[in-house]
Amino acid sequence: MGIVLASGYGSRLAGLGGPPKYFLDIAGRPLISYPLRALRIAGADPLYVVVNRYTCGYLWRYWDGLGRPGVVLNPRPELENGYTLVMALSRLWDGSALVSVSDHIYPSYVASRVVSCMDGYDFVIAGDRSPRYVDVGEATMIRVDDEGCVEMVGKGLDRFDYIDMGVFAFSIDTIRFIKGIPPQRLGLSQLINMLVDEGFRGGVCSFEGVPWKDVDTPEDYLALRSGDYNEVLREVLRDG
Repeated sequence: MGIVLASGYGSRLAGLGGPPKYFLDIAGRPLISYPLRALRIAGADPLYVVVNRYTCGYLWRYWDGLGRPGVVLNPRPELENGYTLVMALSRLWDGSALVSVSDHIYPSYVASRVVSCMDGYDFVIAGDRSPRYVDVGEATMIRVDDEGCVEMVGKGLDRFDYIDMGVFAFSIDTIRFIKGIPPQRLGLSQLINMLVDEGFRGGVCSFEGVPWKDVDTPEDYLALRSGDYNEVLREVLRDG
């Protein structure tokens, strides 16, 4: 099963005056099409997109072109992405899951490699040791222990080993635990840290210098289309 999380408000990009950021045009395709394609190539089936009431209308507009994914409506997007995932999984099956945020653009092979890294772990995060196109000070960081297992995830860590790329794989047992988390405000980093505290073994699928970019601000969007980050887009399009 594949899940793309697209129920946030994207308020930092509201100044562009267009659609929600997940549907901003990136080389003739909505931004959300890139992670959806990556999960599809990785073999995630069925595929779901989690939206809020506002983004839902845009999703239906692009639904055919996006391959007609399943749709889950999040009635409380203000409770953040961790809650969004808990809520979505509570409505879906007990199988393993490949999950992506919807505002990151990356080559499709990233998601496929995350799946291949699952052996021996309860969950896996895509992590970049030396990101070339991301503001590390603003990014979500991953710290691992001496065995290379995830120790903590969050922003502003005093020590870190990777930058979180926004792609995750979860085992059946992990998902069963997640589905039992009561409704609450919960970020994805908090959710991952809860799994670690519960004794689940987390791994990092390691990348180094891969062309990927988070799209959080108008500056990110404009630079991705034609500015300093356009190399990312060229590399991703070359990937297919």
